Amino acid sequence: MGTVRSAVARANKRLTIQLAAALLAGSTLVSSALGLFRDRLLNGYYFDTYPVGIDAYTVAFTIPDFMFFILVSGALSVTFIPVFNQRVVTGNKKSAWELSTSMVNFMALVTLVASILIIIFAEPVVRYVVGPGLDESGRNLAVSMMRVIAVNPFLFAIATVITSMQQAVGRFTFLALAPSIYNIGIIIGTVFFTGGINIFGWQVFEGGIMGVALGVVLGSIL
Repeated sequence: MGTVRSAVARANKRLTIQLAAALLAGSTLVSSALGLFRDRLLNGYYFDTYPVGIDAYTVAFTIPDFMFFILVSGALSVTFIPVFNQRVVTGNKKSAWELSTSMVNFMALVTLVASILIIIFAEPVVRYVVGPGLDESGRNLAVSMMRVIAVNPFLFAIATVITSMQQAVGRFTFLALAPSIYNIGIIIGTVFFTGGINIFGWQVFEGGIMGVALGVVLGSIL
């Protein structure tokens, strides 16, 4: 436990602008490489054997990602980060932490509602909006995957508020690691979950391309 705390403390140190820029540039390169490997792996598993699954996987991301960008990304970059940073810089830390707590609660509530709505209305959204060209099996798969991936806006909203707070006080390591870890979660889902999940000889998940959706959720949590 002491070793873990020490490692976290070192990773959470303040960085100079030059070091932070180098870290973020390097992490972007690593994340992009992992993203290419992720897509190559996914296509290698399913493009020839189950192309409908690839289409369903692509469709399943559309609405959860759209909801995240609409509800979270713009609000944080335009309003929260400048105000939080201004309060920290002027020494009004108590007000800054109160603002961050309110923002976490608000974003969690809004995105939780959005995630629930995605789960409820996934079928008509896929059928009439984002996947009208899919056949019946592809549509059913896309609906199932979208309902699993629907947790992403909720998880990403909380994580984004926290990393925004860290950016404001000069801590960038966990922000830099996040995209790579997300891709690693999807890679784990592709390699390990698609073959099914067995616990003590009891099969709790049959496998297939839905395992990739579980990998997406794993990456989001990580």
